[in-house]
Amino acid sequence: MEIIKPELDPERVEEKLRQQLGPALPDQAVNDVHAALALAGSLEGRGLWFSLKDLCPKSMTRSLWRAVFSTGDKQFSADHASPALAVCAAALSALENS
Repeated sequence: MEIIKPELDPERVEEKLRQQLGPALPDQAVNDVHAALALAGSLEGRGLWFSLKDLCPKSMTRSLWRAVFSTGDKQFSADHASPALAVCAAALSALENS
C-alpha cells in the first residue's frame, strides 16, 4: 500500500483546499473539527473511506490525532494535535494524489 504524507501548514492547507473545492469547502474547516468532519463526509460521498483516531486517548496533557482517507491501494494520512487540521491535511493529500 502506498502511503502519502501531507502538507501541515494551516494557511497553505486551507488555500489549497479552496483551490480544489471552491465554495464546497466548509468555512473554518482547518480550525473547526465539525466543519472538517463535514468535509470528510463530502469526500466519503466521492468514494473515499475515512477514519479519525485519537492517538493519545488516555493522556490528559497530549493531543495527537490521525486522519486517514483511502481509496484502492492508496492511503492518505495526517497526524496533528488539531483534529481539524489532521482531517484537512489528509483530505488535501487525497484530493491532490488520487
